[in-house]
Amino acid sequence: MEDSAGLNIYADSNATWTGAPATKAERVLLKSEQMSRLRIASFNLLAPCYKKLPSGMEARFPNYWSKRQAQCLELLHETSADVIAVQEYWFKSEFRKIFENKTSKGGLGNRYDFYGLKRPTFKEDGVGFFVDRVKVKVLSVREVMYGFHGQRCALLIHAAVRLKSNETASIDSKSTNTDGEDSEEEREIIVANTHLTFPHSRSDNHLRLKQAMILIEHIDAYVKECVKRTNYRKCTGKEKASKPSKNEEISHFPAGMHKNLSSQDKSFSSKGEEKQNFPSGMDIFVCGDFNGGIDDVYRLFEKHGYVSSYGKFHSKEAAVTHYTHKGESVGVDFIWYRPASKNNEEDSSKLTCSITVANSTVLPKTDSVEEWPLGFTASDHRPLVSEFTFSSRR
Repeated sequence: MEDSAGLNIYADSNATWTGAPATKAERVLLKSEQMSRLRIASFNLLAPCYKKLPSGMEARFPNYWSKRQAQCLELLHETSADVIAVQEYWFKSEFRKIFENKTSKGGLGNRYDFYGLKRPTFKEDGVGFFVDRVKVKVLSVREVMYGFHGQRCALLIHAAVRLKSNETASIDSKSTNTDGEDSEEEREIIVANTHLTFPHSRSDNHLRLKQAMILIEHIDAYVKECVKRTNYRKCTGKEKASKPSKNEEISHFPAGMHKNLSSQDKSFSSKGEEKQNFPSGMDIFVCGDFNGGIDDVYRLFEKHGYVSSYGKFHSKEAAVTHYTHKGESVGVDFIWYRPASKNNEEDSSKLTCSITVANSTVLPKTDSVEEWPLGFTASDHRPLVSEFTFSSRR
């Protein structure tokens, strides 16, 4: 991984990109129909430090929260997602072992690399990504802090997704052909994960809107930066790095080890860029718990060209994805997407870029999205899973 991020980021220093499938099982995966698609899941796990029990906070009772989080883990496995975005991820070692374990069959570590960002100050939870190390290569990571009030944050990743090649020619993908088999594409994307402030009052809704504005601005800036890096890499065949500033170092914390990686140079521009077949935009996905439904935050994302995957696929939003501590059943979890053509300012007339929502569902599938399932106790949120297909033509 090339990039920069802040000191609050937790990442797997053993994260690897194999370049080609290392095992027969992985080759079978790449030949499957799923390799032409990208599946993203979003799930608020309800951190034990926030769940109240009659006898106190659940964090005091490991036997309680470990069983509940084991249920959450089963749901994450059920998503079969390539990228899993989690909110209220508790950064306690006992909790992390449940999800990140690489030695047991149940842990996600056998398939996924983990990237997480802890909320600022004294907060014990944060947001995180589990990324399929065969399907997705994380190129860089970026943190977004919304400020002290609300103590919320977002985590952004720039990644190359290995897709099965189709007839379309993409300007933002690289095709490879190995051993005479079907060629593959590497399509570069941006994925963001956030958890906005809970609206206890009207002022909190204003804060949510401000947080959403900050996130959108940071994503737009990050896209431009990542496009420059990609263009430099394609033009020169190498990475350009510079010494990181204090705020741009990334620390890894597996088993107490620390490692700093240098950040990318942000000022690159190529003289021959206009003559090359280089991308000027990237597909963007924004996941998370937005703590609101069809409101000002929702309309802000629509205004900036984002589309709700569940709403697009079903022609309506899921009515209930969250059961609040106030006993209210609300729909607050979303996976937004924006095609590269929407952020391609210079050359949008020459590029038609398409993302199609192949499926979008709320788990468990057997329960209605019109009301909260009374038997569901793994979390106070339900996982949202969306599957996308890509096409683009020059």
